[in-house]
Amino acid sequence: MFLRIFEYYSGILFLTTNRVGMLDEAFKSRIHLSLYYPELSRPQTLAIFEVNIKRVEEIEDANRARANADPNAPKRPPIDIYKESIMEFARIHFDSNDRKPELRWNGRQIRIDFKIAYSLAQFDTHKQMLDHEGGEGNTQQRPTGIVLNRGQFETVAEAIAQFEDYFVTATGSTDRDKARNQCIREDDYECRSFNKSASRGIGASMRWDTTLKLLQVCGLVTRSISLNRILLVINLQHTWGILHGINPSGKTLT
Repeated sequence: MFLRIFEYYSGILFLTTNRVGMLDEAFKSRIHLSLYYPELSRPQTLAIFEVNIKRVEEIEDANRARANADPNAPKRPPIDIYKESIMEFARIHFDSNDRKPELRWNGRQIRIDFKIAYSLAQFDTHKQMLDHEGGEGNTQQRPTGIVLNRGQFETVAEAIAQFEDYFVTATGSTDRDKARNQCIREDDYECRSFNKSASRGIGASMRWDTTLKLLQVCGLVTRSISLNRILLVINLQHTWGILHGINPSGKTLT
């Protein structure tokens, strides 16, 4: 019953999965086009960090504007974002986990870790204010705002690494090893072209061109949806990045 409804679905349906080994032949035969995306590359990771930094800035500007418009609203402390410090952390974190790719962050993790880092920055500032007000003979300058830098991200990364180490010790394998052994997915797969007339390999830009053409055909770009399509995106680790204007080459879309 599900497959019949699935086959005659009226509209455009995007499906994502990281358990491709669980798909059977009947399900796969009803997919109009399946796309595989590898894990985030270094440029993609840095681009998503930049998008999140910009998003934090925009949210803070909007909150400050609302607070200033209401004279009775409590004043929000300003936030000082050390962008280059955060980007330096992103580069070091990606490069240092070359032999442990499971510790690298995907798009969703980056977004969540930004929220945690921002909360830590607020906590640090609040604690410094309490220490300054409660300490006798305190000569330190009272904090004037929230500081968001690589320090909070290092704290988050350390906590994640510690749990991952415990997880591997307890289970005897990483998530990617377990997925490979159970034939669920292959995280180390490298895309290659099966078109003899094409150049060797199939790069991220080619995969993105395919996706963009597909979106145009489906009407998502022109907003005039007239065709029924069922699209399956395999192992799309950076769905969040693409949906927020980052293509697989790491460039911001305009």
